[in-house]
Amino acid sequence: KLTKPNSEGEEVDDEDDEELEGTPIEEAMEEILGSGVTCMATILGPFLILLIMVFGQESQIAVKYGIRETDLTIYLLFGIIIAPFQVLMDILLNHAGEVKEGIRIYDYMLFAKYRW
Repeated sequence: KLTKPNSEGEEVDDEDDEELEGTPIEEAMEEILGSGVTCMATILGPFLILLIMVFGQESQIAVKYGIRETDLTIYLLFGIIIAPFQVLMDILLNHAGEVKEGIRIYDYMLFAKYRW
């Protein structure tokens, strides 16, 4: 039987930590939330770069960080080009997680919407 000391120095079973982990659906929902935040950042990134370009004189962000105007243009183009592929990759990875765990996240979300 494995034990480890807790914050008070007492020996605690290692098996107790396993019970604290979430169910597969909870872990999948956390993954969905994390990828949602990443997706929004990917989509909103080019708009932020465009704002920095348009209001360059007023904000002085590019000047203070030593970013050239041509570099901002490259960053903007990269953000625009990569966004749909990043969203597609998030969708595929979420689907792969559903298949791996054998759970249906979309059905669970519909059930949760109906229930609450």
